[in-house]
Amino acid sequence: MAFDIYKFTSVAAQTLSDNAEMHWLYETQDSANNIQKAGANQFSNYFAEAHSLLSEGNIITVRHMSTPDANAATLSKESTVVDQIDYVVLHKGEHRDANGRIVKDIFVYPLEAGQRIMVRKFDDATAFTNKNIEFQSVVCASKLGIVRLQTLANNITLTLKQTGNTGTQLGTVSMTAANSATAGYFNETELGKTTSCVESSFNIAGNQPAGSNVSFLMYVVADGDEAAHIDQICLNESIANANTGAVLRIISPTSGLIKRMYVGTSVAAAGANATYTLAIEGNAVTNGVATVAIGNKSGVATPSALNVVNAGDEITVTYTALGAAGTASVAVLIER
Repeated sequence: MAFDIYKFTSVAAQTLSDNAEMHWLYETQDSANNIQKAGANQFSNYFAEAHSLLSEGNIITVRHMSTPDANAATLSKESTVVDQIDYVVLHKGEHRDANGRIVKDIFVYPLEAGQRIMVRKFDDATAFTNKNIEFQSVVCASKLGIVRLQTLANNITLTLKQTGNTGTQLGTVSMTAANSATAGYFNETELGKTTSCVESSFNIAGNQPAGSNVSFLMYVVADGDEAAHIDQICLNESIANANTGAVLRIISPTSGLIKRMYVGTSVAAAGANATYTLAIEGNAVTNGVATVAIGNKSGVATPSALNVVNAGDEITVTYTALGAAGTASVAVLIER
């Protein structure tokens, strides 16, 4: 069946002026696979007719309905909900087909309960080297994907890494020049759910294929860290004056291993690098220093030893002056 715009409605009282926050409802007897895909690695463009209504980031709740059976008992003659899936609008755009006609594009991606997706558009594959992507909380990265927007001159490969540990690669995904000739083409790879995937900040690196100065999309699908079956707690503290060196003191409410320390500042470090040094009960943690380099506003420490903490222990973070007036936030991630 084709998309029926008369069954496409907004949820609750919304206005088009709030388009970025719109939530839509749609009922259909089409399968979930038909909603997202036209082929194994091709978006279906199912919602193209609603192009003028939709924006990237909109959520479409699709109720997949059963097919009525006119010969069955009375209750079976009506359609019933057999599945309900939330789709996020990944991309809104357009392209020209083989005949030069403009085709409107709406690509959607299904999200399971608790999942989030981070999408980034890059306008020049040639200039693309690496970028940091930040989630608002600790997540477990589960999928890495790339989406064709224009035809590439050469193959491209993306690599996802931990920001705090550049030696740990979580996965790669590729798109060939030949495949990129297909409108709506995408490719994705599953990432293993281990402690390595649990971060709030990731780095995406590309191989800069010469002659590929065209745009593409990448996305990271993430589960809440509980989906990785890892019991963790994050201790968050604020520093009102990060331009004066001092000691931040935190009492641990649990026992476990300090796995990461994240630091974010409101302004970039100036004059000299600012350091944030972890200790437990006065004992320095091995590799427990997060550095906010000059011109940057974040740093990460990945402890490797002497990072066992007991409930009631004092965790200290000794920090140096930021070199500019500003605040800082410190998050200590403990695996229980």
